[in-house]
Amino acid sequence: MAMHDVLEDLTGVLAQVLNQALPPLDPDWWQSCVVNRLSIQQQRLVKERRVDSLSGLDLAGLLRVLDQNWNPLGYQLNLDQQARNWLKEAQGIRNRWAHLPPGGLRSEDAYRDIDTLCRLL
Repeated sequence: MAMHDVLEDLTGVLAQVLNQALPPLDPDWWQSCVVNRLSIQQQRLVKERRVDSLSGLDLAGLLRVLDQNWNPLGYQLNLDQQARNWLKEAQGIRNRWAHLPPGGLRSEDAYRDIDTLCRLL
């Protein structure tokens, strides 16, 4: 399995899960649970691109939304501390793969990253 496939799968699954889990949290969930939880740069992109659904966010945005809404979502989805650790690792993995160093990563690191992302999935 290629890292690109795992990252793509994670993006799709996160969008689906968040799409089901966020609306019950707040009547204005898009603004309060999504847009307000994004970084300033991500908020600007949402506004410029007129993104109005979770499927329009990239993996970095979705991971941030999950992280920033962890307390209510963790309870609602019955997620434990290990899942939170995988989420935090996934944020680092996403950043690492988005900005690969010249020469790429060692195979051991790539396998470790894939393992963590599959566990989060």
